[in-house]
Amino acid sequence: MTGYVDIIHDVLIIGGGHAGLSAALTTYRALLKTVVFDTNQPRNLWNTEIHLTPTWDSKSPSDNRNAAREEIAKTGFVQFVDRAVTSADILDDGLFRVLDATDGLASAKMAAGLADDGHRFTDKFTIYTNANPVLAAELHSLVSAHGIKVDDRAILRLRADEEKEGVSIDFVDKTSSFERFLVHRPSTWNTSPLVKQLGLRMTPMGDIETSMPFCQTSVAGVFAAGDCASMMKIIPQAVSMGAYAGCGIARELPRRITGNACV
Repeated sequence: MTGYVDIIHDVLIIGGGHAGLSAALTTYRALLKTVVFDTNQPRNLWNTEIHLTPTWDSKSPSDNRNAAREEIAKTGFVQFVDRAVTSADILDDGLFRVLDATDGLASAKMAAGLADDGHRFTDKFTIYTNANPVLAAELHSLVSAHGIKVDDRAILRLRADEEKEGVSIDFVDKTSSFERFLVHRPSTWNTSPLVKQLGLRMTPMGDIETSMPFCQTSVAGVFAAGDCASMMKIIPQAVSMGAYAGCGIARELPRRITGNACV
């Protein structure tokens, strides 16, 4: 699809992972002509086994996606385009236009939750906030009663300590501490330019903000499902969200055509 072409589909799905495939299967059931743009670079590309998915447990994620694509393609309602979408915008008539590649944890509650999980396995547990006094104060009020320590010293570096079989933490003030293991939940962000182009709101965790149950984003007519819109980045969650997003699309599209608002 080079340039501004006149091919119009009922539904555009960007991403052919488990959520996108689930959404496509759902829109097909609603008899909606759908196109799926897919770079074949899913987040779990390097994973060798699926888990938590009935009949596919311990099997290859890529085999699962390929089987699903073959099944969906046979419906005649879904077209797959193996190229990345490089831009997207909303036209004056409310339609969405996309061009493909051929065209030019800083959360106290999250940290406290991780600490609570880890504290079940050890009596000694410390949360390092790395010179963030506001976060440290909020965490202290949440976890101090449970015997969990909060350390706000600025971290200089981490060193693998093979002799002690753990990790040494060196601080800017030239002190250090030792831990048997560390848990880190880094901040994430969506690398797709479409988020900014469409003006989608994001969550503090770096995911696309959606409303439940149908995964509607902050922009009318745009739905997001799977890893890009969920803290739980696992296949069952993606499949579930994809199905809900597909239902939301099938529910909204006739109303966009007739002008009757969803209730």
